[in-house]
Formats: sequence, C-alpha cells, structure tokens
Amino acid sequence: MRDRAVAGTVQIPPYPSIALRLQSIVDDGNFGLADLARIVSADAVVTATVLRLANSGYYRGTARLTALPDAISRIGAQELCKVALAASLGHAVGAQGPLSGLRRSAWRQALGSALVSQVLGPLRRLGAQQSFLSGLLHDFGRMVAIASLEEVLAAHPQGTLDEATWVGIVDRLHVELGTLVSSRWNLPDLLVEVIAGHHLPPVGGTAQPFIELVCSADDVVMLLEDCPYLLRGDFARVTTLAGDREVDALMQYIPLIPGYISGLDELIASAGSQGHSAVEKPESVLGEPRLEVDFPVVWTRTGAESEYRARYVTDKGLAFVGRTAMHEGSVARLRVTVDGQPLDLSGRVVLCRPEGSGNLIEMRLFALPGAAQTWWSSLVSQGLKPA
Repeated sequence: MRDRAVAGTVQIPPYPSIALRLQSIVDDGNFGLADLARIVSADAVVTATVLRLANSGYYRGTARLTALPDAISRIGAQELCKVALAASLGHAVGAQGPLSGLRRSAWRQALGSALVSQVLGPLRRLGAQQSFLSGLLHDFGRMVAIASLEEVLAAHPQGTLDEATWVGIVDRLHVELGTLVSSRWNLPDLLVEVIAGHHLPPVGGTAQPFIELVCSADDVVMLLEDCPYLLRGDFARVTTLAGDREVDALMQYIPLIPGYISGLDELIASAGSQGHSAVEKPESVLGEPRLEVDFPVVWTRTGAESEYRARYVTDKGLAFVGRTAMHEGSVARLRVTVDGQPLDLSGRVVLCRPEGSGNLIEMRLFALPGAAQTWWSSLVSQGLKPA
C-alpha cells in the first residue's frame, strides 16, 4: 500500500463538486434560496439528505417540509455546505466491500468528530466552518486506507482477520494517505497541517489550536461510543476539555448527534447487502454477563420500519433478532414501548450474523435521551452492573 501511495496509484475519491459550488456562492454572498436549491437538486443524494435532516430532530423542526427551498431555509446556507460535503463523501464511503463495516465505523467517527468540533470550536474562538471541516477530514486517510486494503484483497484474496488487526494496519497508514488526499484535493494549508500533524507533538503555528480541537473531539467521540449515555462526571475522563463551559455545551448538544449521523447513514445503508466480510465475526461483542429479555424492538427509518424481538442486554448494549439484516458499523434508530409510551434509542451496530432464518444483531447504545436513560438504567440493574 505504501508503494501504491508513492506511485500515485491509490484510488482517492474526488472532492465533491457540489460542495465546492455551494461554498463558492455562499462565500460570495450573492445568492438566494432558488440558487442553492438549483445546485442541490442536481444531486439526488444531497437532495435526499437535506430533506431528511431538515425534518430530523437535529434541526428541531416542527412542521414537516417537503419542498427543497423550505428545507434549505430551515438548515441555513453554511449548514447546507457542510451537509453537501458530508452526504457526498458519505455516499462514496458506503460502497460495498469486504471491509465495509470498518469503513462505516471510521466515517461515523469522523462525523462525530466534525459535529463535536463545530460545538467546541467557537468556544475556543475558532471558526465553526473550519472546525467542522477539520473534524470531518483530519482522519479521512482512514477511509482511503480501508479502500486501498480492499483493492489489495481483490488482487490477493485471503481469509478473515480480526478487527483489531485491520484497524492496526489502517492506523499505521492513515496519516500518510490523508496527506496524499490533502494534496490531491488541494486543500487549504490549515487543513493540510491538521491532517498531517494531529498525531504529532505540538509544534505551534496557526493550525495548532485546530489540531488540539480535533484531538479533544476524538476523545469525546470515543467516550460517547463507550457509554449508553453521558453524565457530567464522565467528561472528567476527557482531560483536553477546557472547563465547565465546554462540558455544558456538549451536554446540551450530544443528544442531537445520533439524529444527524443516522440521517446520513440511511443513505449509506441503502447501498445494498453487506456482502462478504474479511473481518472475523465473534460470537458476541457485547460479552457477559447477560440478562435475558423479550420485548418488541422496531428499527425506524424514513419510510420504513422493521420489527425485531429483544434477546438479551449487557451493560454494553442490546441484542435482538429479526429477519432484516443491519449493516455493521452503521448507526440506527430504534423504538421500544415502555408502559404504553414509545421510547427512541440510537445505537451503532457492532455485530450482525445469521441465526436460523433471521439475524442476530448486537447494538451499542449511545447518547440516550433522559427518559431512555431511566429505562436503560432500570433494565440493566435487574441483573447487571449499571451501565
């Protein structure tokens, strides 16, 4: 793979032209809703994403919107530029392959880092747009590394390896490949320095605050993925946060993150079956001890629902069975009913394997809202150490 990078034969997706066009006219300042809608409507993926996100809880809309100009008006011009970039790159990330689950996980983490960065950035007197881009792109070399590994696998098929082995290879190569991406895309110097320097000792300069920002955001994302929900005290584990003001902002914002990611993830997950995986599937990711349960679970997405039965819970998450497979590495919205009231949950799919005529799915829950936190704590406390 290093030889390919030096030879320039690594396949790198082009920087999305629609994002460039939108950012150009927004920066110019001479535009109207009709101009933005005309550009967006030329791309079916971005159009669908804008409508989906505008109607999600992330943008706190009340009335459902069906017209593209109304959706753009709700989310705003600068937000539109971010959505267009994330949707276009995310659609490319969603292609099928033997390491597609790893690619989805890396992309989910990049989106999480971008969203956290745009919250923390202004608190550190950094631009929200540059903060978002730094969070989104600083680890894009991971996606290129995974795609490159899949090219190697296509030419030299082999058996499966455990996830940690694949991730170790990606980690060793992603900065080199990310630097190659920044060169091919002709990114601004600031982003080039963030991509190249976010794993190096501090060197000062204009990029250093953004490097520190994305490192903080990555720490928050890892914490978020490790817990069904976060309490104020949990942030003490992220030593790079700058005091109560940043913690307060994150506490308010984090419950919105799953809605944004799942809104983009639905488009990626519609790309077809998961296909053959080169990652070894363990019997379980959630581990022990388990509490056996049995209640209905509904996977909800735009225009579709799938029904499952809960099988067991651990302090790490929930397992359920049903006919419809789910993509490993993706983020999904679930609904359960408690005392006659629906509860919305979000989680990341860590395992999906065939079982009988259906599938067993394990999900790590994250960013649970208040009512769901109470339900989950009560559930796991019946026979498990509280999460």
